[in-house]
Amino acid sequence: MVQYVHLLPNSFGSFLFPRDLWVPSTGLLHPQKADQIALGFAHHYREDYEISLEGYYKTLIGAPDYKDGANLLSMGDAWEQQLLQGTGRSYGVELFAQKNTGAFTGWAGYTLSWTDRHFDDLNGGKRFPYKYDRRHDFTIAFMQKYERVKSKNKKNDIEFSATWVFGSGYCVTLPVGIVDVGNPILHGAASWRTIQYTEYGERNGYRLAPYHRLDLSITFVKKKKRGESRSVYSLYNAYNRKNPYHVNVEKDERGNYKLKQFSLFPIIPGLSGQFIF
Repeated sequence: MVQYVHLLPNSFGSFLFPRDLWVPSTGLLHPQKADQIALGFAHHYREDYEISLEGYYKTLIGAPDYKDGANLLSMGDAWEQQLLQGTGRSYGVELFAQKNTGAFTGWAGYTLSWTDRHFDDLNGGKRFPYKYDRRHDFTIAFMQKYERVKSKNKKNDIEFSATWVFGSGYCVTLPVGIVDVGNPILHGAASWRTIQYTEYGERNGYRLAPYHRLDLSITFVKKKKRGESRSVYSLYNAYNRKNPYHVNVEKDERGNYKLKQFSLFPIIPGLSGQFIF
């Protein structure tokens, strides 16, 4: 595979804007190349059950990342010069099981995987985990259908569904120290001032807390002469898990540095209507 659009992940926990960027290939930023091999096994049991197991190994050439000290907010016209290209690899196994028929249906999937990068000029030449190296990724979902019979032989259904997801936290690069440096020649002069430098640890050497949430929904289905109407009541992140989206380094009133976590999307109720004909 060849990819001409690159994802630049921001894995530095102290950046003000924790956004990833998509950038194009240019004369200085070459396209990425990838080779992948996969081997899988799948089995169907009486059309009711399905199970599959797959392993994969993928290599990357030309994977981009920021140089040490790159300024994300002022990349300017020569933005490619603040980037490096190296190699990467991804490998793991995926297990999937599903029940397809009946009033109770559902599926579960689990992935155990590793993803890393290697650059000669980053992290002392040592391999480091990619930001989206999610060691464990698990999802389970099910739906239960109930049938209600009303007058005139009209059948109305109630569908209850639940989905729970879990994933290892993203990898981030965090500061390990802050140093105040001044010009010794100007020490004591009116123009004397110090410049603060931040020292970072190993690239992506820390991992945020795991991500998990529960989504619930109940659907009321009414059969019509020319179709059916569906009223869906949903609850996103039912137990209001504060999943980490970003961490920032801040100084408290005592002058001590601490990490502050930012989260998005708390518990959110929803209502939607559909008409199928």
